[in-house]
Amino acid sequence: FSDIALPVQDRCSVHRLNVYRTDARTSDCSFGVWTPPRLDVTQIQVLQIESNRKPSYLLTWDVEQQECVSEYYVALDGILHVRTKNPSVRLEDIKFTKYRLQINVIYRNEDVVQRLVEIFTNPSANDTAPCDFQFSIQMRDVVKSQKNAKPNNPITFRVAPVVSTVSNGTVCAQLKKSAIPIPAAISVSKVPAAIPPNCPVRSASNPGDLTIKPGPIGPVRNLRAITDIDRCVLLTWQPPIDGAPCVKEYLITWSSESRIIDAPKSTFNVTNLEPCMSYEFTVHAIDHANDKGTPASITATVRELQQLSEVTELELNEVEPRSLSVKWKPPVNGTYCVESYRVSAWYTVPETGKEEEVFSNTTTDQHVTFGEVIACMVYNVQVIPISTSKNDGLNEIGSLKTKERTIFSYHIKPVTPDAINARSLELSTSLHSENNNNCLLVSVRFNCTMTKDNEPDPETQIVKEFVIPNSNSSFEGKVEPLVPYSMYACNAQIQNIAGWSDPTASTSIQTLEDVPESPSVVELVGDNRAMNITWNAPIIKNGVVVRYRIHVRMVAPEYPIPNFCAPLEEFNETVDLRDEVNPDESRSWDGFEFKHTIEKLNPYTLYIVQIAAATGAGLGPYSDPAEVITLPDVSNKTESFRIEKVEGPELDQPYKSSVWFAWRLPCGLHGRLTRFYGQMHGVREDDSIMPHIIKWEVYVADSETINDTYSYVEDRLKPEYNYTVTLNVEVANVAELSPDVQLEFQSPAGIPTIDHTEEWFNVDVFEAPNPTNTARIVLGNMTLTSDFGSIRFMALLISERHCQQDPPPRTDFINITEGSNWPEIPDWGNASDMVCAKQYQTTPEFWNPMARMSREEARSGPIEYVVGKDNCKKGQRYCNGPLKPGTEYALIVRIFSRSGFTDSEMQVFRTDSLIKVGLIVSAVIGCLLLAFIGGLVIVWRKQRLLLPAQQTGRTPTEEPSDIPVKNFPAQYDELFQSNREKVSKEFQS
Repeated sequence: FSDIALPVQDRCSVHRLNVYRTDARTSDCSFGVWTPPRLDVTQIQVLQIESNRKPSYLLTWDVEQQECVSEYYVALDGILHVRTKNPSVRLEDIKFTKYRLQINVIYRNEDVVQRLVEIFTNPSANDTAPCDFQFSIQMRDVVKSQKNAKPNNPITFRVAPVVSTVSNGTVCAQLKKSAIPIPAAISVSKVPAAIPPNCPVRSASNPGDLTIKPGPIGPVRNLRAITDIDRCVLLTWQPPIDGAPCVKEYLITWSSESRIIDAPKSTFNVTNLEPCMSYEFTVHAIDHANDKGTPASITATVRELQQLSEVTELELNEVEPRSLSVKWKPPVNGTYCVESYRVSAWYTVPETGKEEEVFSNTTTDQHVTFGEVIACMVYNVQVIPISTSKNDGLNEIGSLKTKERTIFSYHIKPVTPDAINARSLELSTSLHSENNNNCLLVSVRFNCTMTKDNEPDPETQIVKEFVIPNSNSSFEGKVEPLVPYSMYACNAQIQNIAGWSDPTASTSIQTLEDVPESPSVVELVGDNRAMNITWNAPIIKNGVVVRYRIHVRMVAPEYPIPNFCAPLEEFNETVDLRDEVNPDESRSWDGFEFKHTIEKLNPYTLYIVQIAAATGAGLGPYSDPAEVITLPDVSNKTESFRIEKVEGPELDQPYKSSVWFAWRLPCGLHGRLTRFYGQMHGVREDDSIMPHIIKWEVYVADSETINDTYSYVEDRLKPEYNYTVTLNVEVANVAELSPDVQLEFQSPAGIPTIDHTEEWFNVDVFEAPNPTNTARIVLGNMTLTSDFGSIRFMALLISERHCQQDPPPRTDFINITEGSNWPEIPDWGNASDMVCAKQYQTTPEFWNPMARMSREEARSGPIEYVVGKDNCKKGQRYCNGPLKPGTEYALIVRIFSRSGFTDSEMQVFRTDSLIKVGLIVSAVIGCLLLAFIGGLVIVWRKQRLLLPAQQTGRTPTEEPSDIPVKNFPAQYDELFQSNREKVSKEFQS
């Protein structure tokens, strides 16, 4: 036949066209069959469609002669399927796995094109990938045995029809026709089972010797290949139409082999074929002349084995960079049945014993490379061949332990401080879960270097290594010794059996503050009651100094404290100097030199001072004790200043009296004792203008032992002076003396002595009131022969004469130590009973006429005393009883000082007899009467002389006017010229 064009109304509906041609000349008939060309899927792609919620994915495809397509049938399994008019479906519930679906293209002429599509989804390799998933597509023909099978998906997913054609979208994966395997031809009979009757076969055969050579033998008919037996193809055919009687044998050729079978056999079983391999079988009919007829050929694929054998020569190699390469060869049985290989790799997690899959993929190649692999890890790789019918073959597993490799620094977590201390850091690190290293860990090394001005100081580097226990997942270590309050850059290295890793990125960690060292250069300057302390900040502060603490302790005073004194109050004080010392004074402790004053100290005392600095970590050690002795100061006043005794005066000796002072050492001497300074200021009661001042000192040498008690004797006293004594203490290097301690005393009076050459008293009985039994004694100004003091008392001693011996004058002491005891002497009562009156005292005890006179009037004059004027009662002591008339008496005046008494020389007087006394009394009365009369006359005359003057100048009711001063002498003479002598006496009295 040559090509013949026939008119067709609907070409898409034509399934097969039988054509017959008969030769009108020969009546030969020719038969031909036309079928539509085999159509196929030309392109498959996955599109990502953006939406507001989340992206969706479409599977689209293109087919040949799409106008002839009736519908598309997309099957997932026995239940889930989708019929659609559009060549696209929506993929739903996409996850990371492999999906299988079958696309059936149904044409209008009932032809069906079936394709099995596999979609592999993985995470995007990087952020620049066009889609959220990484897709890969594989497509192959559906073999005869799987035409009605449904895809088997490991994870259920769904597809949905698309209403309209999608014009936009991002292409995630694409598979074009050039990459689609060409499926094997489907054996479809294109020749009718029997020759139509209108096309008979011509043949000629005449018996005899004549053989008519037939024409060429035609091809065998109905050549079929049956592949129901493993590794075999059963060929069946029918004899050819032309020259069938002439067929002697058949020649079957395939591949490079051939076999000849005798006719009339029309079957041949080809054995030992490679499963799944397509063979072209050709059958030649050979006549008796050994001529080959027209060959007939058929292509057939050997039946697939029920299970493929394992792959061969599985080889695992570690390649750089840190990847694992797997190579193999196809299975011995079913080499050509392999559609793909499923490769999976895993290792056993040492900690849990569970298997961790690291690679799983299906490939048509005979090698894969995956990574990054973990060092020192045993990897198991399994390769399973997958037949074209999607059946798994036997698996082959290979193992490989990867090489030893040091740990990468980025697989080590940065150093973290578990505990930050002042002089150490407890650091830890660990490996990331994805560290790609399973080599045996040996040790961890922590490296800390101090940074100064953000630059590391290599000299301060501290490196510590620690053995890693087998079971540890984190690695700890303590790095010490470090400098407190310093910034360190710390990194870590981990050593496994392959060696040390590179250091991790440094972590900056500042150590905590520690207590600082003690302050340096402590200097003390003592004052008398304070000390000035200067010090330098600690050389090593170990942080920020926030305060200083000063501890001051008193050791002992440098001066002695007497036993009778209470001990000094212990001074043990701690002063905290904080940031704010005073509200108005702000002080920063971030300096170098500091100063502080401690007050309220005891002078001349040894103190010990220690200073400690404090940071936020606490108080540091105290400095070495520094000693200082405060300066001396004014001493306290002496204790118990007293007069031990006073001695003197002595009888018949010049006046000399001594006083014994005693005192105790001050409890607060406040310095080195140098001397006691005393001063006596004495005055007499009657003469304060001329004081008596005595100064005295008691020196204490440096080498002299200081006593608790001191005394001093002063013998420069004057009699009967009131002395005020002050005592001061002087200490070395202090100009000021201690406060005064005072006492007052009166020095003893002297023993009175009388100058007998002077007559300082006299006795006159006739001027006495009664000369017969009284006597008037006048004491004039007494002149003492020595300054013995004041006369305290006087006594008049009377004794009769001529009946006894005159008493001699006496000088003696008065017992003043036990009170004022008057010397024993008889009184008038005792003497009046005697025939001859012994010496008795006629004045009262402690008679002091000078004191009485000073109280009555402040004028000087003689002292008068009338002896015998009192009428004494019986038993009255020292009564001034009357004298005996006409009796001669001896009078002695006894003068008393505070110390003793002295008698005057005796004076004699005699009382008058009784007769003379009466005459004297009468004369006296008469004189008095005359004087009275004279006074009346003078008064009468005075009034007469003044009366005319008073009447001339004033009214009777007016009072006399005052006499001017210039007229007083004339007036005086006028008034008293009549009796001038009497008036003069009156004024004198």
